[in-house]
Amino acid sequence: MAGTTAGEHVQVIVLLVDRDYPADDRDGIAAAATAAAAAYRASLDDPAWDVWLGEAMAKSVRRADAKTFRKVQEQVPGSTLVMLGDAAAVAFPPMPNDQLPKVLSRLQVSGTTLPRHDRTPVSETGAVDVLLNADLDMSTGKAAAQAAHAFLLWSSSALDDVTATPRVRFVPAGEVAAASAEHGDAADIEDAGRTEIAPGSLTAVAFRRADLAR
Repeated sequence: MAGTTAGEHVQVIVLLVDRDYPADDRDGIAAAATAAAAAYRASLDDPAWDVWLGEAMAKSVRRADAKTFRKVQEQVPGSTLVMLGDAAAVAFPPMPNDQLPKVLSRLQVSGTTLPRHDRTPVSETGAVDVLLNADLDMSTGKAAAQAAHAFLLWSSSALDDVTATPRVRFVPAGEVAAASAEHGDAADIEDAGRTEIAPGSLTAVAFRRADLAR
């Protein structure tokens, strides 16, 4: 698997990319991030998480059409499904990257792209903000992985807040950095540089929205 070493644990997230009815990219990213965190909460006793947390915490966001998306849920146990409007994603506990079930290993990482619709995304009402660095020009799949990193890290210290869903926004790098410094609960992500962007780049930050009452 590109960007990882053989046998390294990876959390696989499968994003629905429907050719005829594609979801808004912000909803797709929010669904992927929510699914990643929900999978963590649903399987905390799985020892694979401890192994994954001790490694590079690699994530792999892969795309599937509607037919294959259903097949993934039917054939691979342990999936956690999240749907937001037209968007849908399933996430799994970490597994060794050289032992992925065949239906997952065959899914493509490249080309994981969703459009930006001219309407308010369903995820706009999310209780947590995930800001993504727009200056990096990330693909939907890369942005989803970074959002999932930030949101899982944030939610790991807020396990009581099981209904949280992120509002995804693409903003300039300076705004991401400012939010990281401003919010006490912020979880920020600097990329390891394995794919697409330079190592050390600040890609995402997650924090509770101050404008919403709990």
